[in-house]
Amino acid sequence: MSTERLYYGFKQEENISGTRYDDTVHCAVVGVLMFMASFGAITGILTEFDIEANYVGIGVILFAASMFLAMIHVSRLVYNTGYIAFFFLFTYNILINSTYVNSGYQAMLNILNKAYSAFFALSGVREYNEIVKDRYLTITYMAVFVGLFLVLLLNVGVFNEMLFFTTFNLTFWPLQLGIFIGKYPSFFSIFLLICSYLGVYFLRHSNHYFFVKPAKKKKPREPYFEYSDKNDENVVWYKSGNRAMVHLLIFVIILSGVVALFCSQVVKTSEEEALVKVSSAKANMNEKVEIITQNGIMGMFNRYRSKGGLSSGRLGGVRGISPDNETDLEVTYVPFSLQTLYLKGFVGQEYKTDRWNAPTLSTNYTSTEDESLSGKEERYFLESRTVQNMMDVKALPEAYARIKVENVDASTAYPLAPYYTCVMPDNTMVTPYSILSGTSAWGETRTYEFVPDSTSLYRNLMSAPVDLKKYVSSQDTTCEEIYRKEVYANYLQIPDDVKDELMKFHSEIGKGNTVGEQVALIYRYFLDNYQYNLMPGATPRNKDFVVYFLTSQKRGYCA
Repeated sequence: MSTERLYYGFKQEENISGTRYDDTVHCAVVGVLMFMASFGAITGILTEFDIEANYVGIGVILFAASMFLAMIHVSRLVYNTGYIAFFFLFTYNILINSTYVNSGYQAMLNILNKAYSAFFALSGVREYNEIVKDRYLTITYMAVFVGLFLVLLLNVGVFNEMLFFTTFNLTFWPLQLGIFIGKYPSFFSIFLLICSYLGVYFLRHSNHYFFVKPAKKKKPREPYFEYSDKNDENVVWYKSGNRAMVHLLIFVIILSGVVALFCSQVVKTSEEEALVKVSSAKANMNEKVEIITQNGIMGMFNRYRSKGGLSSGRLGGVRGISPDNETDLEVTYVPFSLQTLYLKGFVGQEYKTDRWNAPTLSTNYTSTEDESLSGKEERYFLESRTVQNMMDVKALPEAYARIKVENVDASTAYPLAPYYTCVMPDNTMVTPYSILSGTSAWGETRTYEFVPDSTSLYRNLMSAPVDLKKYVSSQDTTCEEIYRKEVYANYLQIPDDVKDELMKFHSEIGKGNTVGEQVALIYRYFLDNYQYNLMPGATPRNKDFVVYFLTSQKRGYCA
């Protein structure tokens, strides 16, 4: 027994009744939607930042391109040659006008940087070179070519498939350049975009967007009807309903006007709130955008690893540090104290643009008078040894401390010993160029005895009415003089490359009568003008680290 499908109401044996007029109307509607999406996105970005450009010229060119890419589907011959012609004209014109397009791109970057710099109150940002200074002309060129490329992408996603999310993603997210900092597109731009979104969405769900392709040679035109039996339901519909498409476009334009008017009223409120109400997610994003604005996109990437914040003297190549919540060091010491305790890490002597070089023969390290290592060891532990002698004879209260340090996952390149040991710790050594040199292996535990902050105690004794001759031998006094000369000779140079820039801060910081007063003035200046931040962004490669930090970046962390 055979089963036969029945179509109630009419019988459609062959359908070739479509005309060239039907094809033209279909393509025109799709072309209008592509124009609305592309022109709305381009003008949206420009109006967010109040940029002057030839909006009429941009609109005419984008409308012509949208209609051309839509209409080439009417004829198979035109379709096969139209894309080639469009690509050729696009490529040819962008090559001969590359100077204007590139200058427009650079101008747009400078406008964005200026706006974001004002929003984040940055002291300085990158400035890109504009070969052609007429921004009205260059930005118009740039907007035209970006818009043409956008039209091409929209044609791929809209004409055959009416992909709503493709249209939305291509045109909405670029507007976040302004919305992020409280700048919004014009009412007209919002209107055009909403028209395109609603038009694409409704056509997609009405099933009237399928274009009936022209017939090939010796083959009939594809039928205008489509049959479906989804969910065991027999459905027949027009693949291309031209009258329905036109009516839908008119309805969408009216509806979009109402929606755009509502959005423009809401935007006025949200623009004011955008600068005040900041969520934690927005604050986190603000931090990253601020880095990109000031340091460029490469400021978000590390140029080398920085274990525990230590980079062996290298500067500016790490965008930031973040705790990994893993144990690096296990430190136990007695007696308990709230005083800060520093462990020996990297020591740099020579500054070179993006790094400190450790003192070596190649850095022209100057040793004074006594060249023997034993003499250096005597000098390096003078302060803590003097304080220890005074404690031994009860001239000072005992203040010994013991510390145990286990390297769990910290850098192995440093001794990680306290600074104020009375004797040279095990597994370390004095070199001709370093007070204390050594390493610390993973899993290794070391115990040290030291005098907490013996340097401060020693300096207080020097200024107090105490006869230090009882506790400091003439040899130790000579050692101190030699040590002071060596430090001044090697660690107080100012490189010629940055000296002029540093001298500009003299009048702002002020001049103290003593070293202590000068340090206090510098401390206060930094406290008032610079921000401690674990994510300052990497320093641009062509910038001096110190100069860039002092004049532009003005935020960072200590390492």
